[in-house]
Amino acid sequence: MDHELVTEILTNLLKAYGDWKEYTSPACNPVPYTDLMNSIEEIFDVSDDTYLHYDVSYRYYLRIGLGVWELRLSMAGPYAYLCRISTSLSVEVITDWMQVTCPEELTLLELLRTHGIKPLGVEELSYPIPLVLDDWEQDDVRVFHGLFCHVKGLPWDFVESDDH
Repeated sequence: MDHELVTEILTNLLKAYGDWKEYTSPACNPVPYTDLMNSIEEIFDVSDDTYLHYDVSYRYYLRIGLGVWELRLSMAGPYAYLCRISTSLSVEVITDWMQVTCPEELTLLELLRTHGIKPLGVEELSYPIPLVLDDWEQDDVRVFHGLFCHVKGLPWDFVESDDH
């Protein structure tokens, strides 16, 4: 794990929320992401699925051909959650070129980096943070929840099994 990156994330989260003990939503300002999203819309069919009651990020589904990706851009700092959604509804978090399976994914990673946005991996996203959320056990709150979404659980844990 990149401890320097985790320290940076925690610092940005604290700035965005103001206090670990008293939840307030980070300021909603899509302006920093307008240029990025315009570039992405030139390549992908984009649908905005942001739900501000739970999301603390801008959530988009990107489609091209048979490929579907979820992209979340944090309101609390220059961070992204990017995952490939398979036909079995499992997700694979994409953070670098070694995980790329098509040219469009490489283009997405390059666009994020060009705009100063860091795609985060499972290890950083799973890191526990001291943010207090109503009706949550403190041990359950992770970087993912502070940066992207206040829904319990982590997206890569919700994989459909053949038993269901």
